[in-house]
Amino acid sequence: MSWDILRKKKYDTIHPSKVEIITLVEWQEYVDSDPELIWAELSPMADAYRAEGKEWVAKSRLKHEAYYELNKTGYGNLRFKFFRHFISIDCERQTLKRVEKMWQVAKYFDAYLFKNGIRFTEKKLEKLREQYRIKKEGRRAPKEKK
Repeated sequence: MSWDILRKKKYDTIHPSKVEIITLVEWQEYVDSDPELIWAELSPMADAYRAEGKEWVAKSRLKHEAYYELNKTGYGNLRFKFFRHFISIDCERQTLKRVEKMWQVAKYFDAYLFKNGIRFTEKKLEKLREQYRIKKEGRRAPKEKK
């Protein structure tokens, strides 16, 4: 599933104005300050590659990619990647917790979250929360009118 964080209201990753650019420095400062994120080069997956004498992240891409929720192999279930002026996100399976993390990152940058090029709004997030609430609690019979 393709997600992106941009400071533009309309999905356009090519023509940002100066105020719409998320800088690499901003991204690095955010990840360094967020205890839930881990740099790709510091992940257990990267350690396994280093043990074999291989490079997991190229030196030119250090501190560009961060993981959230590591899986059993030490790879991120949610992968944030910095590109030129926006953040791209890879996510195999959408969960409420992961979407809320993406939303949190977007809000920090005063940016917008896009899913497959379509803006993900607060209304969509609330609908997702409600779906998870129903799934967790089970469907309930409607309240009787008195």
